[in-house]
Amino acid sequence: NRRSLHFPSSVWSDDEKLVVVDSSNHRVLVFDFPTDDFPEAKRVLGQEGYVDHLPNAGLTGALDATLSSPRSVDVRPSGQMAVADAGNNRVLVWNTFPNRNGQAADQVLGQSSFTSSLPNEGNPSPGAATLHTPAGVRFNERNLIVVDKNNHRVLSFPANN
Repeated sequence: NRRSLHFPSSVWSDDEKLVVVDSSNHRVLVFDFPTDDFPEAKRVLGQEGYVDHLPNAGLTGALDATLSSPRSVDVRPSGQMAVADAGNNRVLVWNTFPNRNGQAADQVLGQSSFTSSLPNEGNPSPGAATLHTPAGVRFNERNLIVVDKNNHRVLSFPANN
């Protein structure tokens, strides 16, 4: 529902919005910054609705609007948002802050397409642009830094906005 969380793993806020990664419900919730206890989310990403909770929205594979065990979120001052989508071995990037439920991402990092989801794109060794269970994302002024947990490394990607 709009208020429940199951294994939240990351938060971001600008004092107006609060973004919570709800890992076990395979979604990201966006709240107006809470002024009372037990607020309702205003937006959901990764699922079609607030009661849905299956990996990749219950579909057989990843898409540009689905998540599987997301772990981390960060948002740039410009509104560009990144989510470490660990279960799909990728990072999803929205070029502007999402303004509707289930909004599709604009970019994917760690995979060659939005529908690919194998660790290191199915290769036994990591490539320069592949990921295996990303666990953290953080923007700095020019880059998106990604913790590539199961490849035991940290990567830096140029940020587009």
